[in-house]
Amino acid sequence: MIIPARRLARHLARRAGRSRQRGVTLYETIVTMTIAGILATIAIPSLQSILANARLATATNTLLAALATTRSEAIKRGQRVVLCPSSDYQSCTDASDWHVGYVLYIDSNNNSSLDPGEPVLRVFDGLVGVTVRSSVYRDHVTYQPSGLAYGSNLSFAVCARGAAAGRAVVVSNTGRARMARHMPDGTRPCPRG
Repeated sequence: MIIPARRLARHLARRAGRSRQRGVTLYETIVTMTIAGILATIAIPSLQSILANARLATATNTLLAALATTRSEAIKRGQRVVLCPSSDYQSCTDASDWHVGYVLYIDSNNNSSLDPGEPVLRVFDGLVGVTVRSSVYRDHVTYQPSGLAYGSNLSFAVCARGAAAGRAVVVSNTGRARMARHMPDGTRPCPRG
């Protein structure tokens, strides 16, 4: 049987297309890896900034939630409730460094100190890559049964390495906690850099 030339040409072309080897040459691999390296170099600094801003937002929101919980517990229980920094969750630290973690407890004897037998209501873990400092000489926040904050106004500076800017958390005497871009005196909460 004789096959017409056109049919034979189509048959051979289809067969040649199927038997072609498929793969990537070394040159194509090198070009692809070079482009991927350039893109990674551009993207990694942006990713680090995004992560720093996310840590900053998490720290700020955790602190605001802790303050709201403290106020709520004081009103609900009709007792003084204190939030203070604590690295061991057994006692309060006498410093204004809140990034080590903090503890929420009922101050049964009204001495603003976590004593044995005073119930701990909640523990907040320390934060990595973030610094949280309170106003000078303010190493705890006490809420009265009325929901008012005891003492003078309180400010927290929340900073994260690599973040675009820090945040301030301000607690008024009425007990309201709010986030701000600047401290009450108008300064930035964190130094640049």
